[in-house]
Amino acid sequence: IGRSTLAGSVEIATSPTCEVITSLGEAIGRCCQFQGGGNPTVVLPEGLHVVDEAPLELCSDLTIIIDGYLKFTNDESLFPILPPLPSYGIGRDVPSNFTFHPLIRGEGVKNVVLKGMGTVDGSGLPWWVKHFAGNMSVSRPPLMEFLYSDGVSIEDLVIKDSPFWTIHPYASSNIRINNITVQNPPVAPNTDGVDVDSCTNVTITNSQFYVGDDGISIKSGLNGAGRDFDMPSSNVHIENITVHPLIDNLSTNGISIGSEMSGGVRNVTVRNLDIRGCEAGIY
Repeated sequence: IGRSTLAGSVEIATSPTCEVITSLGEAIGRCCQFQGGGNPTVVLPEGLHVVDEAPLELCSDLTIIIDGYLKFTNDESLFPILPPLPSYGIGRDVPSNFTFHPLIRGEGVKNVVLKGMGTVDGSGLPWWVKHFAGNMSVSRPPLMEFLYSDGVSIEDLVIKDSPFWTIHPYASSNIRINNITVQNPPVAPNTDGVDVDSCTNVTITNSQFYVGDDGISIKSGLNGAGRDFDMPSSNVHIENITVHPLIDNLSTNGISIGSEMSGGVRNVTVRNLDIRGCEAGIY
C-alpha cells in the first residue's frame, strides 16, 4: 500500500497512485471505498485542519492518524438531525426526540483506530452558550460516538472543547482508550471525558481528564427505555487515570457509575487514580 499526498493537507494510504483530495471527509470516503486489502489510513500532518463540512462518518478497517490540529465547525446547519438512542428514548441534553449528529461517528464499524500526536478541537463554546441560554431544541452532539461497533481504539490524542459528552462508545465491545488527554473547561456543561454506555470489554488507561463533568462515566440507559434495551455495561477496566478540573465546579466526579444505568453495570475494575478538586473520587 502506497501513500499519496492530498492537496498538501492530508495523506491517504490506499494505492501507489496519487489522488488529489481536498477535504478530510472525502479522504475518509475514499478509504471506505478502498478494496485493495489491509487497513487504509488517513494521515493529518502537523498544521491546522478545519472541518467546515458535514460531520465525519467512519467505516470499518480504517485508521486515522492525527498529528496536526483538527478543528470542527460549530455551524448547526451542517449537522444532520438523528433520533434519540433507543436506551434513552429522548435526547439527553433537552427532552426532545432529536439529537445532533456527533462530530465523529461510527455505526456498526469494526477495527477502527484514531491516534496521533495531534489535537481534536470540538469548538464547543457556542454550544455551551446556547445550552446555558436555554436555546437548544435539539440535544447537543458528542464529539466522538461509536454505536454497535467492535474493536475501536483511541490513543495518544489531545481532545478538547467537546459540545457535550466527549467520547461515547454505545452498545459496543472491545473498546480501547489509552494515553489521551481530554480538556474541557470546568464551566462547560455535561462535558464528561468518556461515557461507557451499554458496552462490554472496555479498557481506559494512562489518561488525563480536565473536564466540565465526570472524568469517566459508566452508563446503560435511562429508566424504562434502558430496562427495555437491557444491555449492561460490563468488563470495564480503568487504570492510571488523572481527573483534575481546573476548579471545583460542584459537578465533576472522578469515576461515576450512572447516573443513567437502568440496564445495569457489572464487573468494573478501577486502579491507580489521581483525583483532585472533584466532588467525589468514585461516585
